[in-house]
Formats: sequence, C-alpha cells, structure tokens
Amino acid sequence: MAEFKLLIKYPSLTPYMFAFVEMKPSTLSGMMDVAKRDCSFRDETDLILNYYQPLHDNFGIGSNSISSIIKKAEKKARQNQLLNEIDKRLGRDGKVKFPSFLVELIHYLIYWPIFAVYLVFEIPKVIVTRLTRYPKLLFAAMLLLLNLILPKHIHWLDNILVLFNIPFKDRWQLYLLKFYGYIPEEPVMDYITKTAILLAAYLAVYLVSALLLTSLAKHFLNDFNKRFDWVA
Repeated sequence: MAEFKLLIKYPSLTPYMFAFVEMKPSTLSGMMDVAKRDCSFRDETDLILNYYQPLHDNFGIGSNSISSIIKKAEKKARQNQLLNEIDKRLGRDGKVKFPSFLVELIHYLIYWPIFAVYLVFEIPKVIVTRLTRYPKLLFAAMLLLLNLILPKHIHWLDNILVLFNIPFKDRWQLYLLKFYGYIPEEPVMDYITKTAILLAAYLAVYLVSALLLTSLAKHFLNDFNKRFDWVA
C-alpha cells in the first residue's frame, strides 16, 4: 500500500520505473531533474531513500551501478538524524552548523561498533562463500597450514621450502648430512638415492595431505553454505 501511494503521489517519476532494469548514475540524475521540477524532494538523498529504495524491488530494478551512491545517501541520512538529535538535546534551532569534520568524527564514534560487526561478519562470509570457487587458492591455503603445523609435530620434517635447496649441491649435501647423520661413502649414487627418498617423503606428506584437506574443506564449505543463510 505504501508503495502504491508513492506511485500516485509522484506520477511524473513512475514512467522511469517501468523503463529500465538497472539504475545507473545518469538515469538517477535524470530522475533527479524531474524530481526537482515536479516533486517536493529536497535532494538526491531524499529521492533515493524515500522514493527509489522503497519501490525498486517491486519493479525488478538492479542497483549495483549506484551502490556507492546509495551508501552515501544512507550515511548522509544518518548524519542528518544525528545532527537533528544533537540540536534537539542542546535546544538549538539547527541554524548553527557543525563543522563537517566534527560531523564525520561524531558519526564514526557512534557507528564504529556497527562497522566492526559488519567486518567480522563479511570477512568470514567472503572466505566461506568464495573460497570453493578457487580450488588452487584453497589448496595453497591448506599447504601453508600444513607447513606451519607439521614441522612442530614430526621431528624429521622441515618446511617444504627446504626442497628448493636441491639445485644447490653444497647446501643440499649439508641438509642430507644433517638428516641422515653420515657422509655418503658412494657420493653420486648415495646422493641421488637419498635425495629421491627424501623428495618422495616430503611430497607424500605435504602434497597428499594438502589434497586430502582441500577435498574435505570444499565438502565442508559447500555443505555449510547450503545450510547457512548468509543473506538473512
């Protein structure tokens, strides 16, 4: 009923609402020109919050292109409410203006807990809903996690980055000496054999484990997304 009353109250704007499927800044500007000429809206913020926002869902109009404009309008509306409340508390008539920096400071002091809660919610939401779309990134995350955990609990295991020493013979021989505890009697064959064994062990521990964890994580995240309503 409220939406119908808006359409009746501002008939000069109604054709716009039937004419497009995505609101763009240029279209909003055109509507604002009409609103200034034929309607009683004070500014763009007033038009967005008191006309466009209540109606656009009923017409299936998308707002992605003006999302930043909508956020600014909502912020400005909150600031206006804040200033009106301050004026009321101080017994002022509103003719004396607060400096803009003071308005911004008061606004953020009041709303920072809301912003903090929003970030706490949005960051896990992005991770949980989007990470499954990038399996390579998920695999890299699992591999990094294993590199942080396994060397602390498996005494013979080092960070997988130690394998990058293989092309550098002197460094790698020192690592083989540290790992096996002796100097090879047959340098060439023993060097190749010990390196192959160690390489296979590292790849088996890290890569197989990372692949398994990636598969389990994808299954968990997909199931979690199905059960949890992020929109609500």
